[in-house]
Amino acid sequence: MPDQEGQVERLIVGARVSTDEQKKRGISIPHQTEAARKKVVELGAVVVAYCIEPGVSGADYESRAELQKALTMIEAGQADGMVWYDLSRLTRDIEYLQTIRRRVKRAGGRLYFCRSDYQDNAVGFLQEGVEAVVNQYNRINTAEVSIANRRNVARKGRQPARSRSPYGYHVVTRHDVIKGTHTDADLGRYEVVEDEATIVREIFSRYAAGDSIRTIARDLTARQVKPPKEARGGGVTPEGQKTVGYAAPVWRPGTIRIILNNPAYKGQAAFGRMRRVVDEARLAQGFRCKVSYQAVDPSQWIFIECPALVDPDTWEAANARLGEAKHLHAGRPDRKYMLTGLLRCPGCHQTMGVYHEKQGKKRQLIYRCRRGAPSHSVDRSVCTRKPYNANRIEAQVIAAIEDVVGRPDNLEAAFNFYQQRQLARYSDEELAALRRDQTDVERQLKLAIAAQIAADDKGIDPTVYEDTLRELSVRRRDLSERLRTFEEARQRAAAGPPPQSKTQLLAQIGADVREALRSEVIPGAAKQKMLARIVDTIYPTPSGGLRVSFRVGTFAPRQRWVWNAGEWEIIDQA
Repeated sequence: MPDQEGQVERLIVGARVSTDEQKKRGISIPHQTEAARKKVVELGAVVVAYCIEPGVSGADYESRAELQKALTMIEAGQADGMVWYDLSRLTRDIEYLQTIRRRVKRAGGRLYFCRSDYQDNAVGFLQEGVEAVVNQYNRINTAEVSIANRRNVARKGRQPARSRSPYGYHVVTRHDVIKGTHTDADLGRYEVVEDEATIVREIFSRYAAGDSIRTIARDLTARQVKPPKEARGGGVTPEGQKTVGYAAPVWRPGTIRIILNNPAYKGQAAFGRMRRVVDEARLAQGFRCKVSYQAVDPSQWIFIECPALVDPDTWEAANARLGEAKHLHAGRPDRKYMLTGLLRCPGCHQTMGVYHEKQGKKRQLIYRCRRGAPSHSVDRSVCTRKPYNANRIEAQVIAAIEDVVGRPDNLEAAFNFYQQRQLARYSDEELAALRRDQTDVERQLKLAIAAQIAADDKGIDPTVYEDTLRELSVRRRDLSERLRTFEEARQRAAAGPPPQSKTQLLAQIGADVREALRSEVIPGAAKQKMLARIVDTIYPTPSGGLRVSFRVGTFAPRQRWVWNAGEWEIIDQA
């Protein structure tokens, strides 16, 4: 308020609207500013600034730059108040309304509204409070109704989220209906984009077969396969060249991981996998965006049938490996220990974490359940805080592995199965395929030579065939080398080592394993990587021992061998 009688009041005109509200109610920015200017004239005041906020949510406060600028002007004495169309245009949050009013009142200013006149008394306070509650209720109710409507659409077998189609699919949108290529009945349906679907199938088959995510990403980038639109942008090619621009064909590991995680590729598209959370406190914490996304429990997802690009078994195998890689290989190598990702809590079956525990003046490493404290659990539940001394339990694991490798029958079974797998890699089918390729290149080379001779006889320059002949010669040389290497490896795998050498080899393997695990030079991360190749899980037992479960196929196909305090259990796997 002006501090001198007769001084003209200086006011800031405010206007805010979201896109959805503007469409539904027609409360446009020009409509609000015009009404506010009329209010300023009625008050005999002048406009000194505008606070225009198109597309801004009424649930925000700290992230509203124009509003913060207006409040700062009032606090600095550059304005005496603000004029808004109504209370809902200023804010739709009761707490933020109180904060704004306190800042304006503390600076000696006033808030005016075109559609309401709240007196500075108990009645005015009640009227403003009731309207603020109604505004906040409308905001929350609108969001809940919108979510409920979208879930109902999903239950009818149509995808409500159509702004981005998964790679390999096109989800029919309203724009497709307007163009006339589809009907209303097609809205939200999945259609296969065959060129992209081929790449999706390749990604799943290669990852399930053992290729790493980074290897797949580098290969797709080198082949200049276009990634999903939202993943395109600047990056670095395998040759180290920087690429800039929207269409740069750079595949990133995160893009591959998103594809592998999507159940749509096995024929079950899901709606409601993530929950959108708006928290302005994130901005104060240094984040660039106030919005974050939280994973939703799969029991709350709504599944929508769509064309499958891979069979369920391949999808499950890829995701099983993805989950395994997450707890075994995630994190910094220098912070990994021998049992990271392998030792599990006997209560909740989650992988244990490594902590430093103080005992007197000394600190020791311990393994303990990650859910040993409420702050470590999403649902605030507590499992057990029982610590396992790292040195003691690692020594137990080493003793268990030494017992395993100290039994010749175990090593021989593992070695024999390894030989079987090596033979499978050099199958008759693979050999026949290489020979077919070699025959095909030989045929093409003969045809190219014949064409060059015919061209020379007809007086045509035969040099046009030189590039083709050079390329076919290189391919023939490469195939011959691959075929030779393949046949040699196949013969070695089939022959195997002689009996005497095999015995010595098994003994050497056992000795090497013992030395590596007990070495103080080899870091824990390297030992963990070694164990993770053969060990699936390790559980402490109530008696103080260990139950070590080896990976399926370590000793025999489709069998899981379990070591429990010196006793063996063999479990057949389907």
